[in-house]
Amino acid sequence: MNVERSEFLFALKKCSPGVDMGKVVFDASDCFVFKDKRVYSYNDKISVSSELDLGDNVKCAVKGKELVNILTKLPSENIDVSFTKKSMCIKCGDIEASFNLIAWNDGVFEKLNIGEEWLNLGDKFIQSLGLCNIKYSNTMSDKRKEVSGVYVYGDSMISSDGKQINI
Repeated sequence: MNVERSEFLFALKKCSPGVDMGKVVFDASDCFVFKDKRVYSYNDKISVSSELDLGDNVKCAVKGKELVNILTKLPSENIDVSFTKKSMCIKCGDIEASFNLIAWNDGVFEKLNIGEEWLNLGDKFIQSLGLCNIKYSNTMSDKRKEVSGVYVYGDSMISSDGKQINI
């Protein structure tokens, strides 16, 4: 299937926060998963998906870091993506690359409720979410000063790092 390289990379970059580049926490958390004309990524903190049409019956996972590295180096905008039982093949002019398909657990998507209808949250949601990323106290002994949860109800948003709450 012919795909524009910039469109492919754009979808992958949107999903890159969910790709583990270090320690792999569980099945395919260092991969991009292609399923139902979308690309997905997930790890122990986040799940991200974006539209990407690579064909009707595509259902596979490929190592994320390697795929992005190759795609960014291809010289042309027009690429051909095809699949065998064991690999994803990318051809760009005279250049060909093959990526081994990685085993992954499709049950992860059932736990994430992917496929249900999504709501448009609007610009105020993103702005509010940015405010939830508060500067936590420098006296905290835990060096992972990050938001561990966000609760949204109506027009209220509450975040926590597990020790403090921001309303």
